[in-house]
Amino acid sequence: MIISSVLPEATTYLSKIENKKIPVVGRIIAAMDGTFVDRGNFQKAVAAMMKIEKDLSEKNKNWVIFPEGTRNRDPNAPLLEFHKGSFRAIMKAQAPIVPVALYGTHNCLKSKYNLKKYPVYLTFLKPIMPEDYKDMTPDEVRLKTKQLVQDEVNIQRKLYNQEIEGLFKSQKALKKFQESKLA
Repeated sequence: MIISSVLPEATTYLSKIENKKIPVVGRIIAAMDGTFVDRGNFQKAVAAMMKIEKDLSEKNKNWVIFPEGTRNRDPNAPLLEFHKGSFRAIMKAQAPIVPVALYGTHNCLKSKYNLKKYPVYLTFLKPIMPEDYKDMTPDEVRLKTKQLVQDEVNIQRKLYNQEIEGLFKSQKALKKFQESKLA
């Protein structure tokens, strides 16, 4: 939802069906005319991609797609593999791809309810235009996009760690925070 708050145009989301059960998230995505996809049902996944392709071709709305398909819970790990399906739909529609790097949500999304403030970094990278990928395969576009996002996440991770260290005045508070990240 952070991404939508800074975009000037109509935007919606492709989300895994499990997110439909999360009270606030599911309702917001549904209200934005988002699509929930059952990744275990190939036919429904293809139908979702066709809907995205149609919307992008007709320039009805923009779509936010998390091509990893699931959240990586380790904030220090590299990005998970990006799935090809979303890139095929975008390429067929000849739509721009705007890679987005988002880092810092791991503390906000912990299962333990918590109202603390944490920095979150959001960077919109240079769009990959249809003319940039016209001679590429979906797999090549997937790998290029992943590398661009990974490079930016690496920068965001360094900034995040510096900011968190600055937020804690005493070493005791910092140590407690670092231990809570492991929980």
